[in-house]
Amino acid sequence: MTTSNNDLAFRANAGIKDIIGRGLILDDNIAIIELIKNSKDAGSPKVKLHFKEKTGSSPSELILKDFGHGMTIDDIQDKWLNIAYSEKKVANSERDKPFAGSKGVGRFSCDRLGKELTLYTKSEHGDYIKLPINWELFETGSKDAEISTVKLQYEILSKSNFLAEIGESSFSSGTVLQISKLRAAWGNGKLHKLKSELEKFISDPDSSFEVALKIFNAPEVTIANTVFEELALRTYNIVSSIDSAGKKLFTELLYHGDPVYSYEVGNPYTHLKDIKVSIHYMNFSSKLFFKKRTGYSTNDYGSVFMFLNGFRVSPYGNPKNDWLGLDQRKTQGFSRYLGARDVIGQVTVADYEDLFKPISSREGLENDEAYHELTASDPESDNKVQLNNGQLDFGYVPHIIRQLERFIVEGLNWHSLMDHSNPDRTNIPEKDVRSDPLSFGIRTIDELAVKEAINKTLRTSSFKIENFKVNERLIAQLAEEADDAYNEYVLSFIQNTTDKTFDELTSVDKGNFKKIALRNMEAIKAEKQARIDAHEQRQRAEEAERKAENARLRAEEAEKATADAKHRQSIAETSAANFERTATVEKKRRLFAEASQKPDSKKVEELNHHITLLGEEISGDLNDALEELETSKDTAQVEKMIKSALFHNDKLLQLAKVVSNAGFDMMSDKLTEDIFSFTSQYLEQLGDLSRAFKLSASFENATDVELLLPFSPIEVTMLIDNIMANASTAEASELLIFAKETADFIDLVFENDGAFLTDRYTPNELFHRGITTTTGSGLGLSQVKRIASSLEAEVSIFNNDTSGISVRIRWPK
Repeated sequence: MTTSNNDLAFRANAGIKDIIGRGLILDDNIAIIELIKNSKDAGSPKVKLHFKEKTGSSPSELILKDFGHGMTIDDIQDKWLNIAYSEKKVANSERDKPFAGSKGVGRFSCDRLGKELTLYTKSEHGDYIKLPINWELFETGSKDAEISTVKLQYEILSKSNFLAEIGESSFSSGTVLQISKLRAAWGNGKLHKLKSELEKFISDPDSSFEVALKIFNAPEVTIANTVFEELALRTYNIVSSIDSAGKKLFTELLYHGDPVYSYEVGNPYTHLKDIKVSIHYMNFSSKLFFKKRTGYSTNDYGSVFMFLNGFRVSPYGNPKNDWLGLDQRKTQGFSRYLGARDVIGQVTVADYEDLFKPISSREGLENDEAYHELTASDPESDNKVQLNNGQLDFGYVPHIIRQLERFIVEGLNWHSLMDHSNPDRTNIPEKDVRSDPLSFGIRTIDELAVKEAINKTLRTSSFKIENFKVNERLIAQLAEEADDAYNEYVLSFIQNTTDKTFDELTSVDKGNFKKIALRNMEAIKAEKQARIDAHEQRQRAEEAERKAENARLRAEEAEKATADAKHRQSIAETSAANFERTATVEKKRRLFAEASQKPDSKKVEELNHHITLLGEEISGDLNDALEELETSKDTAQVEKMIKSALFHNDKLLQLAKVVSNAGFDMMSDKLTEDIFSFTSQYLEQLGDLSRAFKLSASFENATDVELLLPFSPIEVTMLIDNIMANASTAEASELLIFAKETADFIDLVFENDGAFLTDRYTPNELFHRGITTTTGSGLGLSQVKRIASSLEAEVSIFNNDTSGISVRIRWPK
């Protein structure tokens, strides 16, 4: 085709509907959420979803019905069929409520869900319109098949025919989407997951918007999520909000719904307004309530979710998604910090100005200034938020969580056991308690500690605190309520077991008996403490005597040293050769001791990160198993959790074996070997460990490529482990590692079949420290890049053609 002048123009091929439909919207549940958003934006007070099974005479169907404004023929032509057009982009400022969607592509969710669509719509004073669309008509594959050349035929129905076809007795306005020939099979598991996702996604504070779900012939149910309201009456809960004008920030910490303290400040953030944050601290009892109420453990349900304009933003809050850096921070402080397992909550944003921009794939938000002010958690000053007062601080949500954390960890640390001989000791193993139970007790609430934690929050805050209020009466009552609850518990226990011998008690009752016995041994403990004090006094006296004796011995040694000076000089001269041989080793020891002041300290940090993550995984798996035994007795699930813990323990032992074999020089000394042979041998040594992590890893070197390199064995194993961990997180089932040689390069490629990269970060950004697309610390890929650089190689990451991603380590020839 030629033109008569120099003008050119874009053409839209019919295949564009695949790109913006099935290409951008990667999940069926998200596709349904997008359609629900459109219904809400159309002013509908309610949406009905109905799944119909395939029968001999009709295909499987999903019907979505709303009662909003509906459309006219002009609306369909100029707006609904106008790709990427969204009146929401220009109309937000004119509405009382912001729009839930904004990209203008959500309607192509219909193509994601089914092969055919029949659209029924009616505006308040408009016609009864029916528009059938067969999406396969757009899939010709021809380069000349423009999307506008596929003609769609609509019908104007009579009122009676329209109502009969949509199954309603009356219908003043709204839209019905009848999606047929569904592309996926909707079994019980998939439908259960949809219902769970709907409960998470739909959060409307004024409760004016409803979603009803009907599955096949089962009764219609209204989707509701009141668990957070119920948690507010059972937990410590911090609630903070910035008003719609962006002028004031108000924060309140609550205990079972009653305020402990509150304050008000001028909003210190430039881009944040109309936001509410509600975070609950989840102790053991509140986790049990949550499991009983929802059917999910908090670990499986998620942590802190984000809602934008009434709908949840995925994947924030999903299990293992660490968008607020909680787990990354917990690995640095253990019991001093709260991790994602310890909190659950919501961040709710009403955005009229499009400050928060969803990524086109519907997976997260763009990492712009508003998002940074909301979520920044990196302690490095360059990554902190500059407040309006000029100070640097964390983002809004991490700042509020840290206030709750200080109150819980420093003020209310009574849930753990206390070692009477060392009250500051934490993480007491169960075996210590079993061997000497009289030495341990249960921590009690300390009113002074609570007040000090609150005062410390005020002293160290970057905010200019105003209108501070503290509930002194409630703080004083906390200890009394704890004692009253305990006494009531003991009385109930005695009443229920008074006619039974100890052998007749159930295992649960025996466990409760142990708790009561521990709690009521205060007199014995006091006596033992007196003995400890007396023993310590004797030790101090004996220590003074030992010091005097040591002073006398040092004087004698000094005398002897003078007499032996010549003898030592002779020994020094004859051992000069030995000194030469040992000097290098001694120097290495000095360098190793000084490593924290040199660039190699980053290697130590990474090794510590590797060990800590494995330890955290083991602890988490075993805690989950204990919680599962306490609640559901699902032995299959417990077995799965214990196998996972054993896997991570084997990895820890594997690392210990490498460390012990390498000696203290393991982080600095290198061996020169074929990197590909080493990789192959390491995978063989892992054996079944990779399969236990639901990942089958294999190595291929078809052309027997060799590359002799000086490298640190521990660093190469850490590189391989990090890439395998990323593949597992991306839900890959296969990882192929292969060597490849071209005219210019030698490559080591890690190719998996998991999820594609999203467009939230560029591939290069993924290697930056602290950047992560899932959960975790974001240290893994930055570690891979550093190790690759030490091998004089370049590392890159990219999507494969069909599925998954590849990480390539490349050496130039």
